[in-house]
Amino acid sequence: MEFGKIIKTFKSKKGNEVILRYPREEDLEEMLSYVNELIKDDTFVLISGKPQTKEDEKKFLTQLLKNMQRGDVLSLVIEQSGKIIGMTGVTREKFRMRHVGMLGISLSAQVRGEGIGTMAFATIIEESKKMGLRLLTLHCFENNSRALHMYEKFGFVRVGMIPKAVLFREKYIGQIIMYLPLVK
Repeated sequence: MEFGKIIKTFKSKKGNEVILRYPREEDLEEMLSYVNELIKDDTFVLISGKPQTKEDEKKFLTQLLKNMQRGDVLSLVIEQSGKIIGMTGVTREKFRMRHVGMLGISLSAQVRGEGIGTMAFATIIEESKKMGLRLLTLHCFENNSRALHMYEKFGFVRVGMIPKAVLFREKYIGQIIMYLPLVK
């Protein structure tokens, strides 16, 4: 595992260069800024509440890099003009489910709709196959129709919903569970 290694470079719909790469220790400040932007936006991600501290984010990043070295996690930073604008990753399940990965993606509000999320999602799926995963799963807020549409476009299938599983903007909403087989 080469931290910081570039996996893909492409142009967004607005013509901006976007880099998908492995995270590295030097990303701490940018990652802290990014996660706190997501918290402030109160967007469709599980993290919410008070802003993260530098200490919180350092613990997260240190554990993320350890998990990547072990092959339990694959994470990609989405970068534009030297700024982290998103992240995507897959976490390998344990024991008898090591062939299954739980997928996640987040993107800054100001770059949504530029095709960046779609390209990052396609890339993390391809990288998941290289990990030897046979099945991907994900969870999505029931009211995140834009994300649900993208996931279904990639072939993810809804398996069910856990009603009122997520507290989002002072309301309990359902969490949709989806899966995508990587091998037939």
